[in-house]
Amino acid sequence: MKKTLPFLIVAAVGFLAVLAFLSFWGGDGSEDAIGRSEGPFQVKIRDPIDFAEPSRHTGRLASVTIEPVESASADTKRGRLVVTVKTMGGSRPEVLKARIDPEGWAPDTTKTGFRWDDLKAGTYAVTVYGGDYVPVTRPGVPVEPGRLTRLEIPMVLGKHVRGRVIDALDKRPIAGAVVDFGGAVRVTTDTAGRFEVDPLLSKRTLRRITITHPDYDRQVYRDMLISDTQELELPLGGGLGQIVGEVVNRSGRPLPDRYEVRVTIEPLYEPRRSIWLEGGVDRFRFDHVYVTRYRVELHFPNGEFPTQYQYVELTGDEPEQTMRFVLEKGTTLSGQCLGPKNVIAGLRIELRNLRNEVVAETRSDAEGDYAFLGLAEGRYFPVVNAGGNLLHLKPLTLNGRDDVRRDIDVLHGRFVER
Repeated sequence: MKKTLPFLIVAAVGFLAVLAFLSFWGGDGSEDAIGRSEGPFQVKIRDPIDFAEPSRHTGRLASVTIEPVESASADTKRGRLVVTVKTMGGSRPEVLKARIDPEGWAPDTTKTGFRWDDLKAGTYAVTVYGGDYVPVTRPGVPVEPGRLTRLEIPMVLGKHVRGRVIDALDKRPIAGAVVDFGGAVRVTTDTAGRFEVDPLLSKRTLRRITITHPDYDRQVYRDMLISDTQELELPLGGGLGQIVGEVVNRSGRPLPDRYEVRVTIEPLYEPRRSIWLEGGVDRFRFDHVYVTRYRVELHFPNGEFPTQYQYVELTGDEPEQTMRFVLEKGTTLSGQCLGPKNVIAGLRIELRNLRNEVVAETRSDAEGDYAFLGLAEGRYFPVVNAGGNLLHLKPLTLNGRDDVRRDIDVLHGRFVER
């Protein structure tokens, strides 16, 4: 009993101290309570992120002091509000404006801020604008009858931010990407992949930049050093699409030991990615490709079969496509490329479909000979690429069974039958 007596005395004293503290602060004991004492006191109001006006958040504490008005004629139903602006270095912004909602703009400006001398008692949101400084909004500022509320608002210099979002591989602009600055400001890129943040941003909001797009992997940039005149260039990579295919050989001839499948973005026609199939492998798969239109090319470097092309389009609703290349016995279209005096070697010949898409191509050899093997039944539009000049020849209709020979008169841009 003797050992527990000191503990009970200490507990009782502590309990009485808590009661006295709650009585001094107005009796409700809550952390955010506004006191009712006659002397001045201070309350710290943490400013939450206001997504209605997200650019006005600085993440600092607003200092609010409420004190009695020292005047016998003080209105017991209305109160006063004085806003003091603090900046780094103590300099005053060239343009300084303030408003409170729902009252409106400040009627009076002091050397360091603003004042309202006749306000209805209530709770207000105070917003301060300072030229090149980040606008700040402080919600929940109390104004009490017969009292003066002093609000101190810190302001920091901001940045105008602009830039563009591009594809990490081919540098093309990405439209519709969402750029998020620290969870406070979100903008969407336009058709040219560009964005611009009109409100000023604080350094805190620039510490974490997140970019999202339904066709790409999420990208986060941290602690970027951004100058006042810099235009950001933010790459996105890792597409979410997939192209799967197979090669079906019905020609009666064996597949070569090594051949290639290429995927290019149409209409750029520049090799983007390729897979070499070896040892009789007849299936291929491209992962992490972007949602767009592609030309898929089945290429045989030694000319065992003619090059084939197919076109696929990946969309947000259908990011995966399955395709099949079929090597048929088909029709062989062959001939010789004839110049004014001699045969022409290395001439590129294309076969196109009704949509003007290249479905097969080859080149003439050292003897000027060319050949397309295994062509399926259909109508083809031959095009000769002679040093960048395209010669469109007379269309051909093939039955997929009988071989056809046509020499090409390059000078006159026509077929010559034998």
